[in-house]
Amino acid sequence: MENHTKGLGTSGWRTFLESPRNQVILVGLLAFLLYLPTLNYGYALDDDFLTQNTLVDQGLQGLPDILTHGYHYGYNGANDLAYRPHILAMFTVERVLVGDNPRVHHLGNILLYVLAGMMLTLLLQRMFWNRPALLPLLVAVLWVSLPVHSEVVCSIKNREETLVFTYLVLTLLFFIDYMKHGRSWRMALALLAFLLALLTKENAITFLLVIPLMCWFFSEAPVKKWALASLAFLIPAGLYLGLRSMALDDLLIGREIDVATNSLVAEGHWHLGSLLKIQGKYLQLTVLPLQLSWDYSYQQISLAQFSDPWAWLSLVGVLGLLALGGWALVRKKAFGFGILFYFITLSLVSNLFFLMGTVMGERFLFTPSLGSCIFGVMGILHLVEKTESTESTRVPTGLVLGTLTVSLLFCLQTLRSEPPWKDKMTLFEAGIKSSPRSAKTHLALATEYLNLGESLAERNERDKYFKRAAAQAQESLDLLPEFGAAWYVLGTARFDLQQFNLAEAAYLKSIEKGVKVKESCNYLGVMYLLNDDFVPAAGWFQKSVEAEGGATYERPWINLGIIASRLGDFPRAISYFERALEINPHNPQAQRNLTTAREDLQAAAADSVPHP
Repeated sequence: MENHTKGLGTSGWRTFLESPRNQVILVGLLAFLLYLPTLNYGYALDDDFLTQNTLVDQGLQGLPDILTHGYHYGYNGANDLAYRPHILAMFTVERVLVGDNPRVHHLGNILLYVLAGMMLTLLLQRMFWNRPALLPLLVAVLWVSLPVHSEVVCSIKNREETLVFTYLVLTLLFFIDYMKHGRSWRMALALLAFLLALLTKENAITFLLVIPLMCWFFSEAPVKKWALASLAFLIPAGLYLGLRSMALDDLLIGREIDVATNSLVAEGHWHLGSLLKIQGKYLQLTVLPLQLSWDYSYQQISLAQFSDPWAWLSLVGVLGLLALGGWALVRKKAFGFGILFYFITLSLVSNLFFLMGTVMGERFLFTPSLGSCIFGVMGILHLVEKTESTESTRVPTGLVLGTLTVSLLFCLQTLRSEPPWKDKMTLFEAGIKSSPRSAKTHLALATEYLNLGESLAERNERDKYFKRAAAQAQESLDLLPEFGAAWYVLGTARFDLQQFNLAEAAYLKSIEKGVKVKESCNYLGVMYLLNDDFVPAAGWFQKSVEAEGGATYERPWINLGIIASRLGDFPRAISYFERALEINPHNPQAQRNLTTAREDLQAAAADSVPHP
């Protein structure tokens, strides 16, 4: 695979744009300028996975625990499904070096996206080595400008998508160089890059198919040579699967899939029509990204039967593209690689082969969208060549201008898509507009209103946000009455508004749904405690302790201690407060109450000593 020798035009702009070095610089510059506005953004959406992660909080000494636990373990204690130690280790080191600084983390996201775009350009130059020299630039510019990438680049947590993409591009680069020039160190670097990609996110495993597919379309090496060489990638794949099996308790989802996040399990059965509509939605987002959203869960994408016209339209589109890809595969037409690349890399997150905890997400298109760009540019070029009955030696000016125009429109849409990611409140308020029928978007905004209200001191301002939280939680429940998390937020908003009867009903619903049980029981106990009704209060606190995770939840222990103190049982109160501090040594309420209980015990002992 050689450098470009074809397609050097005589005009100055073509000569400039056909320079491999200039292409790399231009793509990197576009990526940087496009996302420079995000530099001052804060944390949003799922960034808590990294910023509130006990494994990350341990610093460098926590790196061994990161390697031996699942991705979600440090956030919610779940040790199933995802094993992504590399991204956690990267963020840990970053936190150690720069502290809790979202500006630096966003700069890291931008620079990594720049690197991804530049490496992609180099890869495309090698893949299209014998085609018109402008093709790599057109595909790379189109990919970098795609609006569906805004979720990945704007979200610190979603850096994993950019990182895994970059490693996979490096894998292909090193492998291409190895197939052309030999040298075992190139193959070693390809295997290492692939292993790092797997340790970043599990969807990298799809490149076991992409690697030989790329060789089939673009390599001049004998089939036997690259086929045997491709088998070497089973080594890092096997190592990764071994580490994953040792670290995780459940290799697939150990928890029950929630209909609120994956509508495909609604009504207790699999919805084929809805699944097909989702595949069509993915295709639409890469071509016409007119309305982007951080969430597409229940009921934003309405449930559909197999007879639904949109389901059939999606089915025809998918099958038609697959048939076209198969035809191009036999004839080694480059646009076919784009089609097959898209479907292969999307397969693990498409819900086609196994159900995920998420129905769909724009971030899942980050890697597959490269296939869409290759198909778009190379497909149009194929039609031109078919019309002219000859292979083009230069990209037609119309294709250049058309691609750049589409890229410009994509850039404008990307710049429009970035501002909602400024912070959680901005994102969630935008979410109920972009996905108004999603129960999850309304709950997210309700939770943010609730948290903001509880952080304020002035009563009227607090109540204003508590009322907004209650209203959004009710909107969520109107869409999904079985949404236990929404019942809990509604209960807490009502509690903070001192509407205790309404709060009690909501908390009982939350408990019935098995969501936030320990927290709901604790709040129910507090409502009785406020009325000095100690017996039922203690009963609810005890239920909170006995609920799942309750043994490590300090609040009911503190409240049991308060009841014991009021009843004059100071030794028992002290034991409860000490138990709370064993769970959380830094809880100020437990520390104050423990000090007071000890003083009260000493005072009671002094009063009991008879005077001479």
